[in-house]
Amino acid sequence: MHDSDKFDEIKSSVDGGQWTTFYFYNQGIKIEENCAKCPQTARLLEEVIGKALARNTGISYAYFSVVKPGTHITAHCGVCNLRLRFQLPIMAPPDCCTMRVGNETRTYREGECFIFDDSYNHEVKHDGDEQTSFDRVVLLLDFWHPELTDLEIEATEMLLPPPEHLD
Repeated sequence: MHDSDKFDEIKSSVDGGQWTTFYFYNQGIKIEENCAKCPQTARLLEEVIGKALARNTGISYAYFSVVKPGTHITAHCGVCNLRLRFQLPIMAPPDCCTMRVGNETRTYREGECFIFDDSYNHEVKHDGDEQTSFDRVVLLLDFWHPELTDLEIEATEMLLPPPEHLD
């Protein structure tokens, strides 16, 4: 599906397997090169989702998340509950990819999105194998928590701006 040199591999939080990302926004910074490679997705992010997308702060992301068979993204928590995380499975092998948030585990199914507060403990498992399965691909977006006021969002953007540059 992808040319691996255009994806960033995430090594922290991974216990076996491989997790890669293709960022549209990374820590609030728009990745112009990647947006140009996926113009319809980039347009969707800009025009349809617009202001709800948390993108002007260092705690916000929008990306394709690719998990290979045999991968376990270990339990971890997001840094705060100012945002909610949306996941839309684009490709999901049947009955072998799951996500646990808190005490609830769900199976990824193509086209069935879910939204969760990533400040809760969560993990992802792809129990398929290389011979009989395929990569799980999810469009992941951070949205402002709906209980935040415009003033709180503005203050968060001022207090937690995107970094000067990405390393």
